[in-house]
Amino acid sequence: MSENIFSILPATGIDRAYSYKADEALEPGRFVKIGFGRQEVVGVVWDTPPDTNIPIKKIKSIEIAYDAPPLSKEMRDFVARVAAWTMTPMGSILKMVVPSYKLLDEPKRPLKFICTSLGSSQNVALSDDQKQASLTLRGAVQGEKYSATLLDGVTGAGKTEVFFEAVEAAFAQGRQALIMMPEISLTGGFVDRFEKRFGTRAALWHSKMTPKQRQTVWHGVASGVTKAVIGARSSLFLPYADLGVIVVDEEHDQSYKQEDNVIYHARDMAVMRGAIFGHAVVLASATPSLETVANVRAGRYEMVKLPDRYGGANLPDMHVIDLKEDKPTRREFISDTLHTAMAEALERGEQSLLFLNRRGYAPLTLCRSCGGRLECPQCTAWLVEHKHAGRTFCHHCNYGGRTPNACPHCEEVDTLVPVGPGVERIAEEVQNRYPDAKIMLLSSDTAEDEGSLSDKLGAIQSGDIDIIIGTQMTAKGHHFPKLTCVGVVD
Repeated sequence: MSENIFSILPATGIDRAYSYKADEALEPGRFVKIGFGRQEVVGVVWDTPPDTNIPIKKIKSIEIAYDAPPLSKEMRDFVARVAAWTMTPMGSILKMVVPSYKLLDEPKRPLKFICTSLGSSQNVALSDDQKQASLTLRGAVQGEKYSATLLDGVTGAGKTEVFFEAVEAAFAQGRQALIMMPEISLTGGFVDRFEKRFGTRAALWHSKMTPKQRQTVWHGVASGVTKAVIGARSSLFLPYADLGVIVVDEEHDQSYKQEDNVIYHARDMAVMRGAIFGHAVVLASATPSLETVANVRAGRYEMVKLPDRYGGANLPDMHVIDLKEDKPTRREFISDTLHTAMAEALERGEQSLLFLNRRGYAPLTLCRSCGGRLECPQCTAWLVEHKHAGRTFCHHCNYGGRTPNACPHCEEVDTLVPVGPGVERIAEEVQNRYPDAKIMLLSSDTAEDEGSLSDKLGAIQSGDIDIIIGTQMTAKGHHFPKLTCVGVVD
């Protein structure tokens, strides 16, 4: 029986392997179900030698050994490296690879969104700069060794079509491709674009998926059947059978940082994964992060540039409006200069966007009588009024309550006044100024799920909306063909 004692790393917050016994030989990387304390958890047969000094009677038996493809040596190394880099127990990293034992059961039937085969790629007319950049990226993928390349292109330069060339090079080798995006809820248009380019829909991976969807995609990726994944930062930890390229789109975006449980930066971990597995990594951005620029200058990363917009399109004219000189009307926040530009866009049948990264109606509420502020009782941050909901919220700790009629400090009634603008207040101002215009407010408060957000983005793209008021949700690489006027408020 001694030869059938194995080191098992539990997918919990544990940082060491434990000895378990089985009735069959198990190779390193095999997924198993084990009793750990009072729980049943997933474990993986690990590379460390088991402790043979423990009496056989005291060693628990493995409950189930799964038929799922085992975790490769490179993936086990990746788990260990990420754990060391982030100073996190290895079991916590392993839990991101396989969050529950239910995931390991074979799916009863494949779901339609799994990417199992690729149609003929659509031929795309590339500019000279795009051709040169795509040759570099294709060469990096075809080299079948580690490389990290920054794709630095101005907004509208056609970076997506260029990194699609790298994805196509991976497909041509029969390998898999991962395209990481900072916010998966904003990828509806991108998924359609992928399907048009490659003749199939990529599999999605993000936190809003159902357990059955996760199960299907996980098995498709692990078996190598699923060739393409578009995912949020957690998609990096899927056990790909043969990954050929990782594309980190908008690599500068702060959404790639995870700041709870395991704290890591997915962009940096993507580069680490490429180095361990020996495949290409493409970092795409119009405004590269300082860390990536420093790595390029140090010679650690390659760089290709797209200095001009595709098709010779011009960059927009930009104007700074000094609100001390061009003062808005009293109790308003949009200057006459911006109003003029918006009115002209309306007359031409074009769209305007007002950007303000501040949810709610007003960021601060003051009492005219005593000067007191509405503060969060839990963390003392200012409470933000959400006028349409009739409530105030703390955007730091999520505390919320009904908007009071009386000041909580001096108890005077009808003395509370909003100070400063949020997107709701800007929308109210715009509605008063343009009563016949079709106006949309776009923030996480108005688009709570992927379906409603997709509908709203579709309405903008089709030209059904005249004026959009939104937070950073509106500034994530969307393509709005009729949008010609953008105002950054306050």
